[in-house]
Amino acid sequence: MKIIKADQIVVKDEKRTLNGNNYSYKLFFNEGTDISSYKIPLYSISVEMKMDDGKETKAQTNNMFRDYHKALTFFQKLVENYCTPIDLAYIIEDELN
Repeated sequence: MKIIKADQIVVKDEKRTLNGNNYSYKLFFNEGTDISSYKIPLYSISVEMKMDDGKETKAQTNNMFRDYHKALTFFQKLVENYCTPIDLAYIIEDELN
């Protein structure tokens, strides 16, 4: 595990390359600080893409999961299917339906 902010710990970090584009996926954990989520374990996911022309883009879920196994399953789905940052919102919508 790696700490990325004082209150966030990287639980899983995966990198992939496809068609010259580099993808970086991170699953990280923090404890809730709001009254409604105080001390509850929360998981977030970030997706970064660096294209072969040098452009970079990033998207992130924030405190989307409280169950580690659900967070990990969703994370693996993103990694295995080379989710791009622009796709993340659409995939979340599909998961909620």
